[in-house]
Order: sequence, then structure tokens, then C-alpha cells
Amino acid sequence: MGKELTTTVVLNGRATSGFNALADKATQLGYVIEQLGGKVGEWEKESLEIYKNYETYMLEAKGAMSATAETSSELERAYAGLEQKAPEWASTTIFHTNDVAKAISEAAHAGWDYEKMLQGIPQAMVLAQAGNTDLSTGLDMLIKTINGTGTAFEDSGEFVDQWVMAANSSATTVSELGEAMEKMGATARFGDSTGELLTMLGVLANTGTVGA
Repeated sequence: MGKELTTTVVLNGRATSGFNALADKATQLGYVIEQLGGKVGEWEKESLEIYKNYETYMLEAKGAMSATAETSSELERAYAGLEQKAPEWASTTIFHTNDVAKAISEAAHAGWDYEKMLQGIPQAMVLAQAGNTDLSTGLDMLIKTINGTGTAFEDSGEFVDQWVMAANSSATTVSELGEAMEKMGATARFGDSTGELLTMLGVLANTGTVGA
């Protein structure tokens, strides 16, 4: 193999067209490697930046949770649980672990404890995906409307289901319903239930009145 290559490349001490072709191939290969190296470098930089942001959000959440945790061991258990849950939640949705970590931080600053996050963050994901919005917006809508409507947290799952169903059954969207309930504030409690409230908002939407 070596002799054949030498014979092809060099003849009577001078380079032949075979050598020039080989040189061109080597140059092309070098260019590809150089470009690939650049792309790998960019990917590594982006990955490090994503991890840095993830870590920052999680540490911010831990700091906020420390104000309500009864003991340091309870705080560490909750933090470890959330670090395990974050990639699990992200893997089953359109959201990145970075988005989930940011939502965890925002929920912690809103006063949610570990148990509320386990229940509430997946619900915020449902709202965000149904409303075609980012996770932070979905979480913010959920927090404000739960407070505004006076919905008990253990009933928030049913509330989210009603919310999405109302959007799908009328001429409005998840986001517009959220805007309406946020605008109403505590007056959203006038009805007997959140189902009645969302039905009324759906009827209003069908007559052309939507959003805030």
C-alpha cells in the first residue's frame, strides 16, 4: 500500500498531478476539521453558559426557600429533590432545564414550598404549552390567578383543566383568559366556582370581549 502510494504521488523526483490532488484533499480536510473545531468550541461555550444560568437559578431558588425551611436538612432534601425533578420535567415537555430552573426560582420567590412546586410547576407547564407561551409567563399567570380567584392550591389542577377547556371551547385563548382573570383580581371570586367564572369568560369571548 505504501509503495503504491509513493509511486502514484512521486515520479522521478517530482510531484505529479496525483500529489496535487492529494494536497487539495488534505487542505479540504484541514478546513473541515478547523470549521468543526470552531463549531464544537461554540457548542461548548453555549453549553457552559446554559449550565451557568441553570446553576444560578437553582441557587437563587435555594436562597429563597431557606427563608421558609424549618431546618437546613429539610432545605437540602428539597433542593436535591428539585435538582432531580428539573431534568425530568424538561424531558417530558418543550422546555429546557434552564426554563425549569428559572420557574423553580420564581416559584420559590413567590413563597411556594417544595410540595407546592411539585404540583404547581407541571401545571404551569400545561398552561404555558396550551397558551403557546414561555414557562415563566405560564407560572406567573397561574400564581396570580390562583391568588385572585381564591382557589385552594389543592384545587389548582382542576382549575388549570377548566382553564384550558374553556379556551378550547370558545373564541379565546389561554393567555387571554389569564389576562381577564388578572384584570378582575379579587372580583373574580364573585361566582360559586372557577368553572362558573371560566364559563362566563368563554361566553363573553364568543360575543367579542376577550383579554384584559
